Amino acid sequence: TTFKENPYAGEIAYTDHCIGQVVAKRKDLDMYESSLIIVTGDHGEMLGEHGETTHMYYIYQSAIKVPLIFKLPGSMAARRIDDLASIIDIVPTVCDLMAIDPPAGIQGKTLAPYFGSRPPQSEDRYLYCESLHATKYEANSLLGLVSRQWKYIQTTRPELYDLQEDPEEQTNLIETHPQQARSLKDHLSHVLEQTVRQREDQADVPLDPELLKHLRSLGYVGGSGVKEDFTFDQSKEDPKDPIRFHNEYRKIMHLIEQNNLTSARALGEQLLKQHPGIPRLHESLSGVALNQKDYPNAIRYGEKALALKPGRIEVHYNLGVAYSESGQNEAAARQFERVLELMPEDQATFLAKRVQVHNQLGVSYARQTKFDLAIIQFKETLKLNPQQPRMLNTLAWTLVNCPDQALRDPSEALALAQQACALTQSRHPVYLNTLAAVYEALHHFEEAAKTTEKALALAQAKDDQALVTKLQGQLDQLRKALADPN
Repeated sequence: TTFKENPYAGEIAYTDHCIGQVVAKRKDLDMYESSLIIVTGDHGEMLGEHGETTHMYYIYQSAIKVPLIFKLPGSMAARRIDDLASIIDIVPTVCDLMAIDPPAGIQGKTLAPYFGSRPPQSEDRYLYCESLHATKYEANSLLGLVSRQWKYIQTTRPELYDLQEDPEEQTNLIETHPQQARSLKDHLSHVLEQTVRQREDQADVPLDPELLKHLRSLGYVGGSGVKEDFTFDQSKEDPKDPIRFHNEYRKIMHLIEQNNLTSARALGEQLLKQHPGIPRLHESLSGVALNQKDYPNAIRYGEKALALKPGRIEVHYNLGVAYSESGQNEAAARQFERVLELMPEDQATFLAKRVQVHNQLGVSYARQTKFDLAIIQFKETLKLNPQQPRMLNTLAWTLVNCPDQALRDPSEALALAQQACALTQSRHPVYLNTLAAVYEALHHFEEAAKTTEKALALAQAKDDQALVTKLQGQLDQLRKALADPN
């Protein structure tokens, strides 16, 4: 409540409070003096400077200049070191302080010499910064280089600032200091060549085709507006031009996060009249329409997004869901198949989505009576997540009720249904109903009746009248079968 009129200050105060708790605990444990504590941030906030309200778009100092505070073991008077440093220096600094070798290929340099009584002599240093965010709007990226005095930003209309005279970066000196700009541009090209291009050789995980496909799906490779020789496509917009659109688009995202879909859609459709060629906007409107169960428009916006920018995994997935909910199962299957083609084999990043896609594709096949293909997809879901009760139940139900007798496998279905019930403590009436169906298929009518009774009691407790009616009818038939085995 102290900062209700200034939430940003409140966030800082809360962070300060949390750091204070860590420090206080270390002191309580008599461990503070021997501790190495480092406080930093990953970005600043623009707060309206240069027209940006957040932090992810520009690479001006307000966004990239962050605190870097070291509390060293032992006692040392507090002081401020006036020199260039970067968060990439943290790892080599910690390694130096702990007298261990830094990891191979690590970027940055140790700052430990600055902590002694005689700091090292200053040397020329250039720090790289970038923002690819504007490429989402089909504009160019921002690549920057910062020295003690100068800041150079490479984009469609490049920028040069004297940070000592103009720390707020208000006066672009690109026209009045062309030699300085050329020097920094050449140095930036060298930095890109030495660091960005060589990441493939230095990274612990090489940029193999699957990883490249993963990065492309996230928008990091091939879509940044940077060619292989790091020159820019001058036909693309400068990121400074769509900043208003960016701020309005962020409002749409905020409205979606608040589940205010009506307002989000209204603002999105208004923006679309002004910017009809931005695929990300069509994509967002497709997602909003899907959540509103407006499947025709979800399809319309999604297809337009792909026409403008093919290969977006999330768009293909949302289209698949929209087609499926519209009863267009062949079209849905094509979308889900395309998702699997585009999705890299990255279990950590895409596991949950891959499970969903295989399941959705299986459902689409089943609705087309392609049960052989459906069963394959349902089994793929269980390879990825073998402890998912809903997936276990879906496959069990298909194996016991499939119209194609050759595909039925009650024995496998029994193990799956029993596992689904065990994982839910036999408290899910639908899963119990599947188990009862398996027992019936195996001619274990007594077990089938007992299991149906349990499912019926749970359905009655949940007041699920449709399921109660269905289960009651099944139970009556089972009791008749038990009463008259012939």
